Amino acid sequence: MNRYFLIALLSCMLTSCWTWQPKELILPPTASFTIANNNCTLGCVVTFNSNAPTATSLKWEFGDGGTSTEANPTRQYTTAGNFTVRLTATNQAGSNSTTQTVTVNNPAAPVPNFTIANGDCVAPCEVVFTNTTTGGATGFQWNFGDGIGTSTQQNPRYTYQTGGTYSVTLTATGQGGANSIVLPVTIRSAPPVVAFTLNNNNCVAPCEVAFTNTTTGSVTSYQWNFGDGIGTSTQQNPRYTYQTGGTYSVTLTATGPGGSRSTAQSVTIRAAPPVATFTLGNDNCNAPCTVNFTNTSRNATSFRWDFGNGITSSEQNPSIQFSTAGNYTVQLTASGANGTNTTTQTVRTVVPRWRSVATFPGVPRSDVGIFVLNNRAYVIGGVLGADRFSNEVWEYDGNGNQWNQKRSISASGAYGVGFTNNNTGYIIGHTTDLGNGSSLVHTYNPGSDSWTNRIESSLQNRPFCQACAVNGKAYLGVGFNQTTLVEYDLNTTSATTIPVPAALNSVGGGIRFPINGRCFIGGGFTIINNQVSIKTQAFEFDPGTRQFLQRGDVPENTLASPVGPRSFFLNVENGQLYLYQNGQFSTVETGNKPSFNRGGIFLFSIGNTLYYGGGYNFSNSSLPRFTDIWAINLN
Repeated sequence: MNRYFLIALLSCMLTSCWTWQPKELILPPTASFTIANNNCTLGCVVTFNSNAPTATSLKWEFGDGGTSTEANPTRQYTTAGNFTVRLTATNQAGSNSTTQTVTVNNPAAPVPNFTIANGDCVAPCEVVFTNTTTGGATGFQWNFGDGIGTSTQQNPRYTYQTGGTYSVTLTATGQGGANSIVLPVTIRSAPPVVAFTLNNNNCVAPCEVAFTNTTTGSVTSYQWNFGDGIGTSTQQNPRYTYQTGGTYSVTLTATGPGGSRSTAQSVTIRAAPPVATFTLGNDNCNAPCTVNFTNTSRNATSFRWDFGNGITSSEQNPSIQFSTAGNYTVQLTASGANGTNTTTQTVRTVVPRWRSVATFPGVPRSDVGIFVLNNRAYVIGGVLGADRFSNEVWEYDGNGNQWNQKRSISASGAYGVGFTNNNTGYIIGHTTDLGNGSSLVHTYNPGSDSWTNRIESSLQNRPFCQACAVNGKAYLGVGFNQTTLVEYDLNTTSATTIPVPAALNSVGGGIRFPINGRCFIGGGFTIINNQVSIKTQAFEFDPGTRQFLQRGDVPENTLASPVGPRSFFLNVENGQLYLYQNGQFSTVETGNKPSFNRGGIFLFSIGNTLYYGGGYNFSNSSLPRFTDIWAINLN
């Protein structure tokens, strides 16, 4: 029972109030409410619904300083947190309050993202960025990664000037904070734009041209080709000297991250006028002699020589023989694209002279065998007088002008014919019986100073034969009794006979020497019915084809010896010298003629020097033999 009702009843009984009428009882309100959208995110609107039907007034306290008297108010919180909401309900009977908590959360930070359009373009190029950020961003900051570009636009565009891979950063900011994302964008570099200028074009060679590189773009290296087949460079701004005139295509290739490009220009170099110059070798030589001309002209494409002796040439570096002594004005005219030029020099040739050299130290003799080995002459045996022969061997050293006695040959004799092969000396026909000849082949080793000999049956019955060695084979002459040559292999000692022309049948003596890979065969004599017949016909025998090529007649009473690349013949009666060349004979003037009219002389050559000496007097062979030795330089 309500306590207020009991108080009223008791009061009436005490006052004798027997007539009782009850009054309406008013009770204090009960405060309660519900909340819609509790535990929401900052910025949300919270709705409150009261449940206090007996209240005559309501008061709301929202916990953030705000209040309301509405029955069902709404509230938007401006800060995040936990807020205690109080509702107080009031009527005439009193008041009643209740509380609840509202939770307002801070919002999450934005989630940034974007897409890229026109990436992988060639610089300079524009890239479009589309912002796809979520989460309520309120602001954006872009950094385009090249150290230059930024933006605060939502969807910016940006132009990259150079190639590379750039890290693009988007930062999105909202109520809940800021987040960033980084994405790469690749911009391809453009190949360089290649260009250059040149200075001193159209100059006269030799001249230097300067090249200025005006290439633009990203470049890591340069390669120049100056177009003359010689010059290149990797410098940025090279200089190059052109030696000759012409039009040259100059190419510059520039390479960078975007690739390589090239460009070319023509440079014109004017040819310089020709300058005719030459040098000459072997000047002041003993005629006949060959002079070598070395052309040192510049800027010339053709030449004309006039040697002052009736000979002309268009060769660049000719070699010309001057047959007689004299002073010759040699003229060279050089022609080129820019004119002609002429120069002259004088060639002096002198008459060679015989000079006396070291006297033969042995017993005077004639009809010796001779060969020349390693620039030394070896004199073998010889006739000392009537029925007297020698087996001595003497070596003549032309450099030291001295004679040295060497080991003697195995037997005395004379009339030997010498030749050499593979650092070995050979003597055939060394005999004391000229009428029968000899079948022995004697070989000499200069290193050990020793002789060996062997019988060669093919030499039998070939008295007074001659010999010539070419390419490892000896070609042994006919002699008085035969009609064939003997091809004798000096390595295998095998022998083959070769028929000779009729003019060489049974010819003894004569002349044999190698010339240009052939054997010269000529001169000599035959003895038929005790009648001596002098032969003058000459041939060159070609071992390759085994052909006999007829040449001009041999001058009478001559002996021959090669001197360097040429061959000279000496008339032993009067000392006249002849040059054999191209199959013909020509006389050679000498400044003097020492004692000649001799038979059985020594005749040999060392280098370009011809030697003769010894022998007997043609007019009286019983007189003592000679020991004097003479030399003439035939360079």
